[in-house]
Amino acid sequence: MFSYLILCLLALSSCVDGSNEPQFTVLRFGSSTGDYIEFAPRNMASFRRALTVTGWIKRGTNPGRYPMVMQYYPGIVSIGSNGHYNYVNKHLYLTGMFPNVGIWFHYAMTWQAGGQQRVYINGEEIGNTTASTSELKTDGKIYLGGNYNHGSDYVFGGELHKLTMFAEELSAEQVKVVAEAGMCTAVEDSLTIEKLEWGYFLSQPKTGNVVESTAACFSLLKEQLQETSDKLNDTQARLTDTQKKLNVTSQRLVDAEKEIKEKDAQLEEARTLSKISKWDVLLTPAFYNKRLTKDSYNSHIQDWAML
Repeated sequence: MFSYLILCLLALSSCVDGSNEPQFTVLRFGSSTGDYIEFAPRNMASFRRALTVTGWIKRGTNPGRYPMVMQYYPGIVSIGSNGHYNYVNKHLYLTGMFPNVGIWFHYAMTWQAGGQQRVYINGEEIGNTTASTSELKTDGKIYLGGNYNHGSDYVFGGELHKLTMFAEELSAEQVKVVAEAGMCTAVEDSLTIEKLEWGYFLSQPKTGNVVESTAACFSLLKEQLQETSDKLNDTQARLTDTQKKLNVTSQRLVDAEKEIKEKDAQLEEARTLSKISKWDVLLTPAFYNKRLTKDSYNSHIQDWAML
């Protein structure tokens, strides 16, 4: 039923061009070391002892080895798109725990000097560590799309939306609210906390192949529905495969039970025949006419006892 509903919504979305729908703005970064944004941010003194970085990320198809979405250096704050970098004066490695390439996901990292450093994906915490006690330096630069020396290993090559830096450690509840609000709202702006907002990042000069573009939120909904539909189809295929395996296993159990019953019947038949053969021996005229020795007498007495 749910799959059918998604297909209906996809069909409906194909009939709407999104021209009257709210728009969302993304930054698309090229896959070379020359595609980046670099600037000296304002008021970093407010971020010395606490911060939260949030944003929507879509991993690129041709990134560097350790793709860097954002870095503040020296500082140091580093955020990667594949989980390798979640750094605020201390590493928190979460490689392999981020969504796959081509899927939008919400990222948040919170930090309090001497407290905790936490990372959230789509509003759910996936890792934490005791935070460094060192304060952030206040004279660094922010780099988007790569790291401070523009190394090839750190090319991002993906897409970014609603990057925001808060000068406080957001709570888990606040992070969840921001993530669940989605890409087409301005809930970050409603938080009365000092911050570097998305519009501020968009206003910075761009170097190389860094493109600012907009898309209708309805198009985003269609994309997300398609992703959900694909996941449901994959799940359905796995369930079907599992059901087939269960059916095979069930048939094997039935066959095994049948075989056990047959062997039990054969065993019972063998026991019956064994008893009959002893009666036949004991009741034959030859048995009575035979002169019994003491040992053979005892043996036959035991045979009688077993019957």
